[in-house]
Amino acid sequence: MNCSATVQSYQSYFPSDYIYRGRFTPDGMTTIGRLPKPENGTQPDSDADSTTEPVERAKRGIKGISRHGRRDIRSGARIMQDERGKRCLSFFTGTLPTLPPEIHKIICESFYEVVRQFVQELRRLLVRKGLSPEVLGVIEIQTHRYKTYGIYAPHIHLILNTKHAPKQEWKVKPKELERLWENALSNVAGTAIKCPYGTKLQPIKKDIVRYLSKYLSKGNQGDYKDVPESYIPSAWHTMSRTLLDKIREQTIEFTGDFARCMFEMADVLQAMGLVVWHKSLEFVDNECYGVVLQFRSRDDFMRCLEIINAEFAP
Repeated sequence: MNCSATVQSYQSYFPSDYIYRGRFTPDGMTTIGRLPKPENGTQPDSDADSTTEPVERAKRGIKGISRHGRRDIRSGARIMQDERGKRCLSFFTGTLPTLPPEIHKIICESFYEVVRQFVQELRRLLVRKGLSPEVLGVIEIQTHRYKTYGIYAPHIHLILNTKHAPKQEWKVKPKELERLWENALSNVAGTAIKCPYGTKLQPIKKDIVRYLSKYLSKGNQGDYKDVPESYIPSAWHTMSRTLLDKIREQTIEFTGDFARCMFEMADVLQAMGLVVWHKSLEFVDNECYGVVLQFRSRDDFMRCLEIINAEFAP
């Protein structure tokens, strides 16, 4: 299909008295919002006299990782895969062994501290091995363990760099990770803990973002509604600061005609093969005020920008 001809023949059908703002993140996700322009420079009425009763907020963290956190994890995973290649990365899982009830409670209530200490020592190990110290991870709670044994148990999934080249052996050995995990558990519990079957290191064979998707959705369907509040971790994910900085650097904010064209042409861009999928969000009075588009890559997003600029730039 001739992309240029498709764009040139497209006619805008939305009113022009709107403000369009968009954001592209490294995972290829692009969101665009449409807001009415304020009249005479004023902001919309905040309805200060409203007597609506306050809505009771859900228990903190009960829905699992936040939408913003999910996007950061997807973006960070995409950057790690692009920089290192998925065959140089591995998937680590750290779980809890069967423990005395009082020790189990201590670990569950301070699980993020366990993760923090483990990640700190892991990064030091990676540096000693000449590997990238960048890691990212997601915490989830094993609800099936509760259904089977009546025990809530959090665990961590991490992506890390384990070798320099795809055909090499792991530079980081499973036994080394097992020792670091046991040390972190023991430090937080205040007593020695052994868990020879509590860790697993696996090669990554699929796209990392897709690999993580099933873990990012946990909690959204009410999975954690019965979990004791003290067992909800202080954060559901962890990420190296340098990786977070790369996400911020590679995030693109855009407004104006480009945002408007992309907002209105989401279906056309998908037909052109630049967008994998798109969906409309935030309908108000049957009007769409938000669109989400999934690009395959940053290159496809930039190609879209070039096409639109070539057709509509003065």
